[in-house]
Amino acid sequence: MMCWACLVSTLPDGSQLATETVRLAPGAVSYMACLQRPDGTVVLLRVSNQEDPSGAAIESPGGRIYSPQSPLALDQLKAIVTSDKW
Repeated sequence: MMCWACLVSTLPDGSQLATETVRLAPGAVSYMACLQRPDGTVVLLRVSNQEDPSGAAIESPGGRIYSPQSPLALDQLKAIVTSDKW
């Protein structure tokens, strides 16, 4: 599992959980949680309070900031991707 500046942990079932918090501009925050199961299934969720946090254009500042916080917290993303509903 690859990501730019993430924390990776191995869960009891052997799945790998990667999480990342990125603040590319003042007031901007993006969270990512990615679960890779031993069977190869990948569940990826990324949220941000910014219009285009990945910056479609090179060196893009990410666009407008919609709110002071991301719509979901990192712990919420982790709960979603590790849910047994997937």
